[in-house]
Formats: sequence, structure tokens, C-alpha cells
Amino acid sequence: MTASPRPVNTSPKPRAPVLLPAFIVLIGLALRLIMLGQDVRFHPDEALFAAQARLISHQGDMLLRTTDLDKPPLTFYITALSFRVWGSTEFAARLPNVLFSGLSVAVLFALARTLYHDPQIAAAAALLYAFSPYDLAFAATTFTDIQATFWILIACLWAAQDRWRWAGIAGALIFAAKSNALLFVPLILALGITRQAHSEWTWKDITRRLLAFAGALAAGIALVIGWDISRSPRSFLDLGYTRNYPGRLIRSDEVGTRLEAWTRWLETVTGSPVLNGLLIVAVIVWLAWGLWRGRSRSAALDAQIAGFGLAFLAWHWLIAFNTYVRYLHP
Repeated sequence: MTASPRPVNTSPKPRAPVLLPAFIVLIGLALRLIMLGQDVRFHPDEALFAAQARLISHQGDMLLRTTDLDKPPLTFYITALSFRVWGSTEFAARLPNVLFSGLSVAVLFALARTLYHDPQIAAAAALLYAFSPYDLAFAATTFTDIQATFWILIACLWAAQDRWRWAGIAGALIFAAKSNALLFVPLILALGITRQAHSEWTWKDITRRLLAFAGALAAGIALVIGWDISRSPRSFLDLGYTRNYPGRLIRSDEVGTRLEAWTRWLETVTGSPVLNGLLIVAVIVWLAWGLWRGRSRSAALDAQIAGFGLAFLAWHWLIAFNTYVRYLHP
């Protein structure tokens, strides 16, 4: 007798792996679109950024020569495009950041899934971001931070996927959106190398990836600097440094007040002191569990993310930057 052929499983694949992230992203986007309906006028800086974008869209000042610029140009061009499509309104000025913030939820899910190969971790990260009062508050604004955050997440994702040239291009877009957000380059490199490295790698493998990243990043930065040189009267890099960088560490009498200010702003991450406390405890327990498990890729990724987060907060605490809440966004 011949064996009967093995039955082919024709049942549909479960949809949950696709439906869950889609649901989270749609909820996150819906919450951000709702923020567009809030009756909130522009912050003075938002009004300035919108006015500078309008110089591009309605007055043809493509190089922004008629304004003192202390920010790179990418977000202004995107806002100008929105003005051309929707008209010169607050809605049109805020819509791009709403869309970028919503897309960031999707990118964060993909990044966490790539780093940890665990859909539950990815869903938890995306949920925290989608419902974060802090990000919701800044989604419907014209500040440059939202778009810089999106490109940081994209760069981390592509580095973690071993697509280093594309990660470098995303790094250049970070610079074109918010130049000082290049602070995140060490994290991008660390996550990418840690996710992809294996025992057969040599220093040549690492160097090849870093050069691909650095080449694309340098080319993009050169284009932005070339744009800056072609305009006048003053470089946005020069003016941005003059206006935004204090050039000193904090004084002894500022230690407590600045720590209190940043701690108060950190409460907006979840909007609840209780939830913030639970989140901190959960992070500590998670890191301790990773150390107890021994040397693992996931534990190394956890340590890098937590360590960079602490360094980022210390940077803003110990250097005398303004204690603006939006500075917690990249």
C-alpha cells in the first residue's frame, strides 16, 4: 500500500500578529488627529516656524534668506508643502507633525520587534508611545522635535535591520530636521551593531558597516551645510548655537531647581505619578532580570537603551540648557 499524501493545511493564518499593531497604530493616529481639534493657539516659537514656512510656500523665499534662521530647513519645507495643499492655516501647519507622530508608533513597533523578536514587547512599546500624554501634547504642534524623533526611530530600525547606508540617510534627515538630535547617533550605532553582531564577525565587518553609515550621513550633512552656505545673512548653525547653547555647566545653586524642573516634566510621560512609578519599577526589575539571565543580546540592548536614556537626561540637567518640556523630545 502506498501512503496517502500528507494533507495540506489550507486554514487561514492567524490575523492577530497583523491586526494588533494595526489597531495600536490606528488608535494612536486617531488620538493625534483629535488633538488637531483642540482650541489652542500657537506658542510664539510655533508661530515663528509657521511664518518661516509660509515664506517658502507663498513668497517664494526657497532659501529663507529674509529671516534669521536657527533651525535646519527640512521641517519648514514640509510645513510649506502642507500650506500649499491645505492653505495657510493652523491646521495645515500642525498636520505634518500629527502624521509623523502617528507613523512613529508604527516605526517603534517595528523597531522593538526587530530588536527583541518578541511581538508582546513590540506591542507594549507601541502602546506606551501611542497613549503617552507627553507625545500627544506635542503631536499637534509645529515644533521640530516630532519629525526628528521619527527619523531617529527610522535610523535605529534600519541599523537594526543591517541596512547601514539607509540608516545613514535617515541620520542625515535627523540633522536636516533638528541638528542637535545627532546626539542619538551613538545609540543608533550601538543598537544596530548589538542586534546584528555574531561570533563570526571581525573588525572588518564592523568597520564596513560604520563606513556605510558614516558616508551616507556625511553626504547628507554636506548637502544641508551647502544649502546653509548658499543663503545669507547668517548660518542657521551659527545662530542656533548662539541662541540655544549655554556653553557652561550648571552652578551649585541650580542643581536642585533644575532636577525638580526636569522631574516635573518627566511626569508627563504617562500623565500619572503612580503610573510613572510603576513604569520605573518595571524597568528596574526588567534590567535586573536581564542581568540575572547572564550575557544575552536582549540584556545588552536593554542596558544600552536605559544607559543612553540616563545620559540624555543628565546632559540636559547638568548643562545649563533651558528647562523646556519639549527638550525631552529628541
